[in-house]
Amino acid sequence: ARGVTTEWHDIQVKLGNYEPDPVEPTMEDLTKQNVESAEKVDLFEEKKLEELDELDDDFEEEFLEQYRKKRMEEIKAYAELPKFGSVREISKPEFVHQVNEAPKDVYVVIHLYQDSLELCQLLNQIWNQLAQKHPTVKFVKIVGSKCIENFPDHNCPGLLIYRNGELLKQIIPAGNDLGGKKMCIEIVEWVLSTIGIIKIDMDEDPRKKLLQTRFIKKGKQKKEEDDYSDDNDDREYATTSLKKFQKICL
Repeated sequence: ARGVTTEWHDIQVKLGNYEPDPVEPTMEDLTKQNVESAEKVDLFEEKKLEELDELDDDFEEEFLEQYRKKRMEEIKAYAELPKFGSVREISKPEFVHQVNEAPKDVYVVIHLYQDSLELCQLLNQIWNQLAQKHPTVKFVKIVGSKCIENFPDHNCPGLLIYRNGELLKQIIPAGNDLGGKKMCIEIVEWVLSTIGIIKIDMDEDPRKKLLQTRFIKKGKQKKEEDDYSDDNDDREYATTSLKKFQKICL
């Protein structure tokens, strides 16, 4: 059989009288050789410059066609979505129809507010901007105590998020989550995007800048307070020393 030698043959090979039989490659060796050969093949090596240019054009056209097709599908899907575009003030009797029975897969975001509160007034302004900017989301508002009996004012502003008739999330109160008196559309958009309601082109939570600003202000305030305290200590020391000096003189 090939690859099999006798003891006599092996002795003669060791003595140098016979040439050793060539080692037959294993299946693993053959597979490795085939892979290495395939990796060395350049599909474009024998193509002329004109042919390469045509190939580039084909690739570009194919890519653009796929992109166009994808964009057309996205535009068509977006066109079929329900659009709202403005904030709707609702009453308790309208709640089921306007919220629970909203179109399928539409997010309904409810602002529970109280007119007299500054943060509610601020969020109502932002609500109007968001409704225009994200028309596929249904933005509504209702006075908190008219929606939920005995709803306390200190829980306003509050947020309720519904989809397909189910309450997905509630943020009550929502003032601090939305930036407090520094509330802005970017912060509200960020909060809504973390829930999956809207998509935004923002990589970092804008509330981080507020925290950094607060830390800087607190540090500056503390330094000013320390400086003021030091000045007071200096003045007290000077006054005490002056009194002692006056006593000595007397």
